[in-house]
This record gives sequence, C-alpha cells and structure tokens, in this order.
Amino acid sequence: MRIPELRGARRARQTLPAATARSETTKRAKSKLAALLVSTSMMATTVAAPAAATESDGARPALASPSAAAATTCPNPAADVVVTPGTDLAALARSHPEGTRFRLAPGVHFVESVRPRARQSFLGTYGPSCERLSILDGSVRLRGWQQRRGLWGARGIGAAPSTGDEQCTEGFPRCNEPNDVFLDGAPLRHAASLSDIGDRAFFHRFATNEVYMRANPTGRTVTISLATNAFRPSAEGVRIAGLVIRKFATPPQAGAILAGRGWTVVDNELALNHGSGVNASHSNVIRRNWIHDNGQIGVRVYGDGVVVEGNLVRRNNYARFLGTWGAGGIKIIASNVRAEGNCVADNEGAGIWADVDSRQITFVRNTVFGNWTQGIFFEVSSGAEIRENIVGQNGRRSQALYGSQIFVSTSSTAVVVGNIVEVNARFGTGIGIVWQARGAGRSALDNVVRGNAETYLGAKGGNGK
Repeated sequence: MRIPELRGARRARQTLPAATARSETTKRAKSKLAALLVSTSMMATTVAAPAAATESDGARPALASPSAAAATTCPNPAADVVVTPGTDLAALARSHPEGTRFRLAPGVHFVESVRPRARQSFLGTYGPSCERLSILDGSVRLRGWQQRRGLWGARGIGAAPSTGDEQCTEGFPRCNEPNDVFLDGAPLRHAASLSDIGDRAFFHRFATNEVYMRANPTGRTVTISLATNAFRPSAEGVRIAGLVIRKFATPPQAGAILAGRGWTVVDNELALNHGSGVNASHSNVIRRNWIHDNGQIGVRVYGDGVVVEGNLVRRNNYARFLGTWGAGGIKIIASNVRAEGNCVADNEGAGIWADVDSRQITFVRNTVFGNWTQGIFFEVSSGAEIRENIVGQNGRRSQALYGSQIFVSTSSTAVVVGNIVEVNARFGTGIGIVWQARGAGRSALDNVVRGNAETYLGAKGGNGK
C-alpha cells in the first residue's frame, strides 16, 4: 500500500532497543480518521451481507462495500433440516448424521450448548435486505415483578455466585457474574448490593434467588441470560453462518461459540454475551461477523492456524473487566494467526492484542481506532508482521507508551511497516517498544519500525522506548 504524502512531514530517526526505526511524522495536523469515527455503523451493513452461497471459505474473497452490501440480495442456503423455534436444536444435532445441514427458520430459538457432529452446518435465514432473521438467544424472561421499598423484585433462575478471581473495573464489582439482566435489550450493571442499585443496574441476591432493580418493568421486556453457550466443541469441520447469537451467560474467557478444530464462523452477529462472542480454536476461519457489545471481549483466539478476517468488532466489555486482564476487541494466545481487514473500534480495552508467547502473528490492513488502551498490542511474544494498518485515536485510558497506537512489549522480531498512525491531541502516543523483565528468554530484540506515516493532532505524544 502506498503511504499517503503528509504535508510538512519530517523524517524522524529514533533510537529504539535493537530496532530499526524510521517513520514520517506530522505534529498538530488535521485528523485523517475523523470520517471513520462517524461512519463505523456502515461497517455493520458491510458485514451483514453474506457472501454468495457458492463461496469457498478456503479462499479469501473481496469484502463488500457498504453500498454493495445494501444492494445485495441473499438467497437462503440449501438445508437438509429446517428447524422451527421451540425445537430442541441440541437434540437434533445429536440425532442426525455427520454433514447434516440445519437451517433455522425465522424467529427466536432458545438453545443451550449444542454439540455438533462432524461437518454439520447451522445456517440462518435471510430477509429480502439480507437481514438475519434466525436468532439464537440464551436468555429467558423474568416475570412476576413486585414492588418493594422503591425497588422491583422477581424470582431469579437459581444461579450460584461465581467463584472466579476475575479483575473488575472500580464500580463494577460483579463483572465476573455471567447471568446478565437486560432491560428492553440493553444490559444492566450488576450492583454489589441493594443500596448500590442505580437506574441502570440490578442486584442478584443469590441466597434467596431474587433479582431486584429500580426501573419499573411494567410494559417493558426484562430478560436474564441463562444458557452458558450456543455451541461447544465436539467434532471437526462445523460451519456456523448467518445467525444472530445473543445473550448467553458465558463465563469470563469463554465464548457463546466455543469452536472446535476446523470450524468456520462466517456472517453472524454475536452480541450481548457475557464473556466473548467467539473463542476460536485450531484452524478456524472467523470471517465477516459483526461482533459487538459483548461483556468482556469480542474474539479470543487460543488455537493455532486461525484466520480472523473482515469482522467488525466494536464496543465490547460492557461488564467492565480490567482491560489489562484480557478485555477489549480481539485477543490472541496462539501461533500462525492472521488478523486481516478487520475494523476494531471503541472497545473498552486493547484493539487487537497478541500475548503469552504467541508466534508468527500477522496484523495486516486492519482499521483500529477509539479503543481504550493500545490499538495493536504485541506482548511477550515473537515474530509479528504489523503492516498497512490504519491505527489511531486509541489510548484514552492509558498512560505513556501503554497508550501506544502500536505497542511492542518485551517481544522480538516484530516488523512494523507501512502503517498509518494518528495520535489524539489529549491522549495516546505513536509507536512504542519496551523491554521489561518478563522471564528468561524474553526480550525486545530485532524489531524493525520503518515507513510508517504518523500524525500527531497536538504537541503531545511521540515514539520511543
């Protein structure tokens, strides 16, 4: 990709630990990413339009533009079994042979922990404008509300309190509790006590199995997430496409889709699940999904040989886990992973983050902006290609290098080249490399930073170590 020429740019050579650094920088420039900050909703249209039914997921198709997506019609896929709402999808999957294609009819399907057989497909039904009509929902409605001392209470679902040691942001002490309450589809904050309940919060009294909130539920829809996952790994080669998968009580670090080896997850909407939208395993393809407003993180990759491509990953971590604990957009703990052409924006944590001895990770042609901490973060790992990304306006909740648009932390052999980087006038910094004591054999050696176009919207910010 040709880096655009910046007016008034000066070529800066910096001293970084065992790195070659050369980038073009501009101070006090006009934002080149402003249009992205107001147009991300168009990406939802882009990823809503599925590829043609003949597409091979082994190939890498061109991504549709928003205008092309709006004009596309989406034929419904062929199926061996059509599943109507109220049918036990888990039982159907068990009772049908390998390779069965299930298409879910329009409507809301309550499902829990489907364990597919090898090469089974679970396909959604599309409307005339390519809207997804098949919804897998892990929540149930709360009824029988009674007013008590200014609060409204109802019988809960018998959930037990979590025993995890997850780290929560101040003011969100129950981020680890997976059974969320939704008021007219929006998640409420899980309060620590009755006295802590605000207008947009609820309290689950586990000892008596009661749920309380301040908002009047009369004439409104109040649901609580119950099912733990939509799909669990049980066989190879499964395909999940064209579905809305929402409101699952996924524990922290778990996904509404817990993918098995060789799974393809394409053209879905994954939202309002307490942990992650999808946990990707070995040789998965995660492509063109709209992954938004999940409780902890959008995508977790914990298997080797995964492709994460063309997804819109936005506004994740509503439960407010600490970003340093593993919340935000996409997190990778694996090898030979390719993250390409994703839009990762406005997540309460890092944008795209590879960690814990990940190796041979490619970040290419992603657009990463508005995330609370780092934009692209390569931590205690080795062998990264960070190329031709647009990264900016990240780091509003971080200090110094930890608010970098691209940050290489105690990692080696990373090549950072041909990226467009923009730093906000009030927060964040450009490209950073740091070497800390993180265990034997870990270093920040042999990194290369060159040919990046960097714009600083104010006098603050910089690159360095």
